[in-house]
Amino acid sequence: MDTQTQTIVHSYSPKVGGEQLASLTPDGFRAYVHSRYSQFIWQINTETHELSQGADLEGSTPYMVASANGQTLYAGGTLESGRGFLKAIDAPTQTVTKTLLTKPWPYSLAVNPKQPLLYLANVGDAQSDSDPSAIDVIATDSWMLVARILITGFAYAMAPSHDGTRLYVADLTSSEILLIDTATHKVIKVAASEKSPRHLSVSADGKHIYVVTYTSGRIWILDAENLEVVRFIETGKTDLREVLATPADRIYVLYQH
Repeated sequence: MDTQTQTIVHSYSPKVGGEQLASLTPDGFRAYVHSRYSQFIWQINTETHELSQGADLEGSTPYMVASANGQTLYAGGTLESGRGFLKAIDAPTQTVTKTLLTKPWPYSLAVNPKQPLLYLANVGDAQSDSDPSAIDVIATDSWMLVARILITGFAYAMAPSHDGTRLYVADLTSSEILLIDTATHKVIKVAASEKSPRHLSVSADGKHIYVVTYTSGRIWILDAENLEVVRFIETGKTDLREVLATPADRIYVLYQH
């Protein structure tokens, strides 16, 4: 879409259903699409508008994020065997370079923009030693688990601060927003949220967190340091899905009619 005229320039569809745009390279020349209904990554050449099939991940892939430089994609999902998986993919060649079997239900992913760390949320039971609900911290250079952060519900969405020192988590079932110190891997602040927070984003200046929930048409604006509510924006819409803060300090919200 042309952002100046707000007109659609071209449309793409692998026609598998459930497509999600996971990443756009920093130069804007390539985009990568995945789907919970497909085991393949789809590549888009934004100059020629060519759509091509990429890496075969051998399982449906509901979650995928990119490294800060756009060279590596990280994908998570569940194999037919029932095991969860996490894979690293070289974006230019669409080659799977690393694979890690995980708990059965990986739920969301986030990449630290300044450190070689990846955050993988798993659904489980926080009271269980063998199957906790947790966020696993994985070193992307060694591909090893370096920490496990237990939470009471499950992380429906995660967003790192711009400097990589903090991780903000929307805990859907506990209706809480968590603030995690990425150096110690400890939860340092918990704030009550309106019921069922589903997505969050960090403001351009890093001072605020924008949150949308299942149960309201409001965008909640929190102080990034203490998670206190600063104010809210009433959108007049229902079923808010995602919120995105841009470098130009605009807020975009995805919602369903």
